[in-house]
Amino acid sequence: MLDTITQNETFIQKKAEYEEALEALKKANDEIAKKQEIINRNNAIIQALQAENIDLEKKLDGSLDVESAALDFAEFDKLSDQLNSNARKITLLEKLNKETENKIEIFKLEEYSKTASAARSKYTELNKYIYELTQELIQDEDLIKNLNFLCGIYVECLEDREINTLNQLHMTVEQVFLEDLSKRVRPFIKNPEKSPLGIDKPKILYQTLGAGFFARRRLQELKEKQ
Repeated sequence: MLDTITQNETFIQKKAEYEEALEALKKANDEIAKKQEIINRNNAIIQALQAENIDLEKKLDGSLDVESAALDFAEFDKLSDQLNSNARKITLLEKLNKETENKIEIFKLEEYSKTASAARSKYTELNKYIYELTQELIQDEDLIKNLNFLCGIYVECLEDREINTLNQLHMTVEQVFLEDLSKRVRPFIKNPEKSPLGIDKPKILYQTLGAGFFARRRLQELKEKQ
């Protein structure tokens, strides 16, 4: 069955289309991750500068000699300049982070939402085709012959009163046979952790507002801030 699927021309085409969409999604994930990495790096610098400013303020307070009421102006100016410089750096980095966050959100609304939707759609389309293809394979002549044989044996096991009861309930022998067969087969059917064909699911790492009214309004708001 596996060879029949993987060698099918339509399957090969749909798989190629999905892989193309998946690659586009990976690039979009990487694009957001790179921007987020910039924000994280800036946040680390901001935290370091804030910690340094706490130490500078302590030193600034210590530059005054309480006993003599004397102030070391040179040291005071040096510490003040460093404190002000750090504060300006923090303000600039926070501004850059906000701009980068807005760029990320715009990218999610304009590009990522479409890319993620396309990958999800192609993945579903591919697997639906595979399932339809397997349904055709299930209709294999030998398999159907064996099922009919089993159904025939099952019928012979039924007593007349059981058949009459089925008729009264408007149920066919075939229905009851398939239900019984399902119960016997069910314990052996397991939901696999991975795709039977080794096809990776699309990794949609970031949530978006989709493409509705709220998404369009939010996108407009962000662009007006640029």
